[in-house]
Amino acid sequence: MPWSSLLGVFAMISSSADASTFRQITLPELLSDSVAVVQVRVVSTHSAWTLSESSDLRTWADLEVVRSLDGDLKAGDTLTVAELGGTVDDYTVQAIGFPQFVDGDELVVFLTHWTGDSHDWRVAGYAQGFYQVVHRPDGDALVAGRLQGTRPGREDVIERLLPHLTKVDALASTIHDIRR
Repeated sequence: MPWSSLLGVFAMISSSADASTFRQITLPELLSDSVAVVQVRVVSTHSAWTLSESSDLRTWADLEVVRSLDGDLKAGDTLTVAELGGTVDDYTVQAIGFPQFVDGDELVVFLTHWTGDSHDWRVAGYAQGFYQVVHRPDGDALVAGRLQGTRPGREDVIERLLPHLTKVDALASTIHDIRR
């Protein structure tokens, strides 16, 4: 499949019905903002208030790399990603347009670093660099966009979106072609 066709499918599965102030970006733009692209498993998450002058609520997700699609990370590496939003006690901040990590999820994420003095990773392109991975019964790993605030079950994703899903292998090949 030519990478321009794959981009169309990728944009279609990443779109959301929620209103947003984020500009939709292309896969080449997303890659130019990324340090690495990895398939990961969410090991654990925790939320806390930051002690910065903005004092925002963030969630930190500990991730285990399943596969590297681009960059220097490799299978078995672990990293921590921080994103806005989360829950502390009875207070919840849902940061619309930002990735939401849930323990046990398998994802493909485009990674960059927070600016400033933080060494934390973050997802490039906000939720546009964050994709759920589903496995077909034949074993193929596929990427599916996640609609903000919804958590479709594996069967729902495969049943509704299967004709529009992209294999992780095809995405890796497309990334390689764009980086050349």
